[in-house]
Formats: sequence, C-alpha cells, structure tokens
Amino acid sequence: MASTGLDRTVTRLVPGESAHEVGGKALTRLMLAIDGEPCRFGCTYCFAQFAQYEQPRTLSELQAEPTLARDVDVIYPACDTDLFARSDFEEILQTVAKFGKSISISTKASIGRRAVAALQATTVQLEKSGAVLKVGVSVSTKYSVAEIEPRTPGYRSRVRSLAQLKSAGIANSLVFRPLLADVSDREYEEIMRDCEGLTERILLGDEWLDAGDRFRVARGADATPVISVRSVGWARSNPDWAQRYIPGRAQSLQSYGESLGFRVFDSDASLMGDVIG
Repeated sequence: MASTGLDRTVTRLVPGESAHEVGGKALTRLMLAIDGEPCRFGCTYCFAQFAQYEQPRTLSELQAEPTLARDVDVIYPACDTDLFARSDFEEILQTVAKFGKSISISTKASIGRRAVAALQATTVQLEKSGAVLKVGVSVSTKYSVAEIEPRTPGYRSRVRSLAQLKSAGIANSLVFRPLLADVSDREYEEIMRDCEGLTERILLGDEWLDAGDRFRVARGADATPVISVRSVGWARSNPDWAQRYIPGRAQSLQSYGESLGFRVFDSDASLMGDVIG
C-alpha cells in the first residue's frame, strides 16, 4: 500500500458496534439496499463507493422472503442510498411498514410536506404493532457542503428538515457520522448549537476508509488522524475495514453535546433503543 503521509497507528478494536438492550434483549437489525436508482448525492466519504463494499440484502429479497424480518427489531430500508432523494420513497415506506418492525432512516435530503405526510402515516401504521420510526438528519459539515457532499441540499436545508420533523412529532436525531478529520470540533459544536431545541439525540461515528488510498489523506485536518482496523458490525459479513479518527474527539464532542442537553450515542442501535424506550 502506498504511503499516505499520515502518522498512522494501526490497532485492532473490539468487533461490532455497541449493542443496546430493550426488554432484556439486544436489538437485532436488518440493513436493506434498494434496487434501481443509485444515490445521486456523491458524498466523498460514501462507503457504498468503496471497493470492499458488499451490498446487503435488498428490499426485493425481503419481499420475496418475509421470514428474513421475523426476528428483526429494526429495519434500515435504504442503508446505502438516500431514501428521500428517490421519487418512490412513499411506496418504499409503505412496503417496509407492512412488516411491523421499527424503522430507522438517515437522510441529507430536504424534508418537505410530502415526506412529512408519508412519515406520519408510517408512524401511525407502525404504532399498531408497537414499533417506531426515527429519521436521522445527517450533517458532516456546515461550511464545506459543496466540496465534501456535492449535489446534496445545503446546510440550512438540513436544519429546516430537523425542524420539520420536530414540528410533526416524528422521532429524529442529528447525525455526525462520519466525523470528518478535516472538519473542526468548533464547527461541529456550532452545528449542535444551531440544532438546540430541534432534536434530543445526536449520533456520532468515525469515518470508514476505502481499501485503496482514495479516502485516506485528510484535507488539511486540524489534528493527525489515527487509522485503525475495526469489524463492521452492521455489514452483511462483518468485514474488517479501516477507520480514521482523532483520539479523544468523540468523547469531547459527546461531553459538549450533553452540556447542551442532548443525549449522545455512538451507535444507531443504542439510539434506536432510546427511541423505543
């Protein structure tokens, strides 16, 4: 592997994400890909573009084999694309809701009236089976959206999306996943302050790296990142991927978020456990 210019330390972390128990048992999750339209947003850190990425099961496979969801607590209906960037998001939500499982969605798209109406209808449908729906609004940068997340809606659009979800009574969260090495702590703290009162929860997560060198060189990071190897607990075969992070950063941002009154989580499983209650 070619040198990246980073002072790297390679370590082995505990496999998988931290679990969360509800009613005495750990949540089980099913990640789904959606056939058809590829994501048009083009985020520079997207793991779905990685050479080592193995597509999870698809919604079509779940429809053909409903028993795949039998022992599942949470379904992620579009884990490698943005659901609300698609024209058929209402149909997808209706299809997934029929399985009666809690649903977790992460989005950078603008949440408008049509999306809110679909989410409210899905929430009502899921309540019949004791399940919940949560939408996380992903924000990786405030000032460099055009460079880092080309073709996505801008920062203010995402803050408005959080406000729309809050106003509609839909469980939501602010997602800092990935925490980018070239975005300062000060910028993330500013985003938190902008989102005070719009959500109760924040999800933090470090940056996955491609097997090659394409994503490995930070764009002017404030601190030297560390490259570690971690088992990807949410992926289909639990592969080992490289991850980039700044030591102590997640803990510092967690403390800052908690000082503002947020509940901060390091895995969506834990966050969903909090939503389910």
